[in-house]
Amino acid sequence: MEIRQATPSDHKNMLALFVKTVRLVNAKDYSPRQIDKWASTANDLSVLEKLSKDHEFYVCEDENEDELMGFCSINSKGFIHSFFVSSDFQRKGVGTTMISFIIKYGLLHKIGELEAEVSVTAKPFFEKFRFIVETPQIISIGEVPFRNFRMKYALERS
Repeated sequence: MEIRQATPSDHKNMLALFVKTVRLVNAKDYSPRQIDKWASTANDLSVLEKLSKDHEFYVCEDENEDELMGFCSINSKGFIHSFFVSSDFQRKGVGTTMISFIIKYGLLHKIGELEAEVSVTAKPFFEKFRFIVETPQIISIGEVPFRNFRMKYALERS
């Protein structure tokens, strides 16, 4: 597995991975209406272009096949905006590799705390890495409400 900074040429594959993951992985925790609305946010490549102005995006690839296994993003304040592992690579160490990368990024950039809004599906994964639920919340995409969790992780400095 290799993590590298995403480029604009990755955006189409990132959005496809996002949609597939939401539809196949998150569908167990959200209604069909919620899944359709969530997946529809990937209809426009300009969304990633706009987010890339304030967040650094990274992709995780299979080094032998150049296959996109996952992607994540973080901003200078330690907010993790995106964290998605392909449905084809769930439970194969991709998420662990990416969260370890983000933690190292935070330490390197002297960020005191990481923060993320995570889905019901992702919550156990983040808890496994000692993220703490700060607030359970209901957010909306358009008129469709979603349950998620604002979680934090205090970075240890040596």
